[in-house]
Amino acid sequence: MKRIFWPAFMGGVVYWFWRYLSPEHSTLVLQDKVVIVTGASSGIGQALAAAFARRGAKVVLVALRPERLEAVQYEIQPYASAVLPICADITDSVQRASIIEQTRAAFGGIDVLVNSIATGGNVTQATPEQIQAIIEVNLTATMLLTHEVIGAMTQGGYIVNITAERSANAVFSASKYGLLGFSHGLRRELVGTGIHVMLAVPSAQRIEMDAEAVVKGLVQGKQELVLGNIPEQLHWWLERLNA
Repeated sequence: MKRIFWPAFMGGVVYWFWRYLSPEHSTLVLQDKVVIVTGASSGIGQALAAAFARRGAKVVLVALRPERLEAVQYEIQPYASAVLPICADITDSVQRASIIEQTRAAFGGIDVLVNSIATGGNVTQATPEQIQAIIEVNLTATMLLTHEVIGAMTQGGYIVNITAERSANAVFSASKYGLLGFSHGLRRELVGTGIHVMLAVPSAQRIEMDAEAVVKGLVQGKQELVLGNIPEQLHWWLERLNA
């Protein structure tokens, strides 16, 4: 039995890694593509907005702070095809609809949605309302916005979900693992529709470099992209194998 088990086990592990690391064929060219980036006012969202702009995309910046949106717009305007800042709360259904309406009015359609918004808090110190708000922003509202954007992607498109490698924060981790499951299930549901789903796991230390890697992975057709140093990547894959 051991002679059969170990070769089969190792073969399964190799296939699993190949399945999630190997890119599919992609014809995506980002020049003039319409890209919505949530959480675009800071952190990985801001870095991703800049990375898409450098490839000539039309970038829609979505965040809550108008002054930060204005600063990011000023930063990326020189090399983007166009920039549209939208101050909106994605947990509000009216404002989610407005994001799509404003984008289509300005650019005619939506090619890429990047879900990079995130918030956190310590579960032992947060109120029940605060815990619900974290799940609402990181997972529920992200799923609802994705649902609505998919309905507007009449010519196919791309969904990019940004999650986290790990966190000491229990509620944040729960919401981001939920996004992992959502990404995998959504990918299966969208087979044959022309809409592709990529899950990206950036590190916390090298935001600019990881944003460039996410955009490159999207263009290459990757389904899942785990970034960071070797220990971080091993931690992610071992957690996945033990899940």
